Parts: sequence; structure tokens; C-alpha cells
Amino acid sequence: MRSLALANQKGGTGKTTVTVHLGASAALAGYRVLILDLDPQGHATVALGRAEAYNADRPNLATVLTGDGPPAGLADLVILEAWAPPAPDLDDPTHRPVGRLDLIPSSPAMFFAEGDLYRARGRELRLARLLTALAEEDAHDLCLIDCPPSLGVLTDNALAAAREVLVVAGAEPSSAHGLGLLLGQVRSLRDHLDIEVTVAGVVANRVENTLVARDTLAGLDDGPLDLLGTIPKRTRLQEAWAAGVPVQALDPRGDVADAFGIIRVNLGLTAAALEVAP
Repeated sequence: MRSLALANQKGGTGKTTVTVHLGASAALAGYRVLILDLDPQGHATVALGRAEAYNADRPNLATVLTGDGPPAGLADLVILEAWAPPAPDLDDPTHRPVGRLDLIPSSPAMFFAEGDLYRARGRELRLARLLTALAEEDAHDLCLIDCPPSLGVLTDNALAAAREVLVVAGAEPSSAHGLGLLLGQVRSLRDHLDIEVTVAGVVANRVENTLVARDTLAGLDDGPLDLLGTIPKRTRLQEAWAAGVPVQALDPRGDVADAFGIIRVNLGLTAAALEVAP
């Protein structure tokens, strides 16, 4: 199972948007996708129409991470087919099998879990151990971790568990500044904990046809990371949020769905790659 953390310490860059719709794009390409909502605000959980799961009783993600509850693992928290891609047209000779999109929801208790983890032994590796155990069940091909907008212990857990990060930046100068802080966190994990995290690249979100956006994109394109794609600012994304479904369910051939398809391919998440995966 390939794992990818989506992060930027700056809020409002659209990490959840990219997590959910990239996951949907991968599911449409045949991947068994798991979205792990590590953000205490639970935006990915709500975006997939599972607000009731955010307020569910224990066990929840917080109790599993901290061990403050009955014995449980991540597998006990998975909501199967939080979004089910439409079935392929079997009469179409180019059709390919579709995957599925599962979810581990967040919880209000995650707001307190970060403080509990700071006092815990081996706090940065709690999620890594849990995710390794889940991967052994071979139920998923891809795990996308939606990180909170901070560089605290929860984001450290995501980076240590995934060992690969996709940076989500808004098309504005302050978002690019946050990128530098995140790269510093990656270096800190390497230098102090011997945890190597690969930076897959950066995605620019909410792109408009403005001078500021064009200048920001030029800076990202000339920066140290590969610019893997741009996502236009569209009301379709807001409509998808309100409906509790990925944008691909509302407008599968629109430019937003196409943008996520390009990012997926640039990440190597293709149907062909899935066929040759061990």
C-alpha cells in the first residue's frame, strides 16, 4: 500500500479538497483507496457525506492513536465505500474495473489527542505502527492522509507513517511561505529522528486568472519541488462539498475532474502502475 500525506501548515490551501478528489480520481482508475482524516476539524469526513461518523462513539481515531480506550486498530474504524464510483459500461471495450473509496473518519476528540500524544513515548510513530498493521491486511492500494493545518505531532505522525508527502499550496504568496516551513519539518524529522520523507511535489489549488496567481505559479514552477498540477477555482467544488460527494460524481468530464486526473498521473497513480504493483 502506497501512503501519501497531504500537508501544508497554512490553513485554507485546500488540503482536504485535494485529498478527497485525488482519492476519487484514483478510485476511478481502479485503486482501492483509503482516506485517513487526521484533521480534528473533520473536513474530509464531512466532504464525503459522513458527518454522523465524526461524532460517533468510541472507538475513534483519537482513542486508537493514544491508546485511551478499548483495544482497537485502524481496521476497526474503516467506513467501507464512503464513496462508490459508478460501475463501468461493460459494453465499452475500453472500460476498466473501478476501485473504491474508504474512509477513516476524524473525531472531535482529535483536538485533545495532540496534547495526549505530546506526553506519550514514541509519539511520532504511533500512526506508523497502526498503518503498517493495516497495510498487512492488503485491503487497500493507496492511503491518503489529510493533515491538519499545523506542524505539530499529528502532522509528524502523518509524515512518519506515509514517508511521502504531497504539498498543497494556494495560488498566493503566503501559501508558498508555508511550503518552506513544511520542508523544514521534513528536514527536522530526518535530522533528529532519522525518518526519511520523500516530497512527491507540490499542487497549486484555487488558481484564478490573476497577476498574483500567475506570479505565485511561476515561483512554484521555478522552486525546489516539482509542480504536479494546478486546480482551477470553481463553484463545482463547493457544490460537491454541499452534496457530500467528490466532484467527479457531479461533473466527471469537467476541467476540475481533469485537473485531478493529471495530478494522479503525475504521481504515478495510473491503471497500468496498479497492474504491475507487487
